[in-house]
Amino acid sequence: MGTRRTTRLLVVEDDPGYMYLIKRAFAVRGDRAVWELTTAMDGEQCVQILFEEEKEGAPLPDLVLLDWNLPKVSGGEILRRMKQHPKLRRIPILIFSSSVSEDDIQSAYDDHANGFILNQRT
Repeated sequence: MGTRRTTRLLVVEDDPGYMYLIKRAFAVRGDRAVWELTTAMDGEQCVQILFEEEKEGAPLPDLVLLDWNLPKVSGGEILRRMKQHPKLRRIPILIFSSSVSEDDIQSAYDDHANGFILNQRT
């Protein structure tokens, strides 16, 4: 058995149902992976977490799962701010959204998102 690696994941999602499912999905622990989740329920809370941790020298997330349509500060604004910041720009960001707007998808990739995942409800 190899050593376990802790991966820090920041989940920014305002829908409690989606947040519950994401937490459940990442609660499963494998032989080599342990997920450490930090959550934010709106864009303002996300900005505080990211920029305060960066200032204080706290460990930054290894990956951000970011809702596109957030209250207070949009996912697009968070993406742009992170990709302009010297220490935050290298963190992979996956956009998680119910938006099927081609403009939203193109905007996310133009601003250097690492992926755009549609979470359509059926």
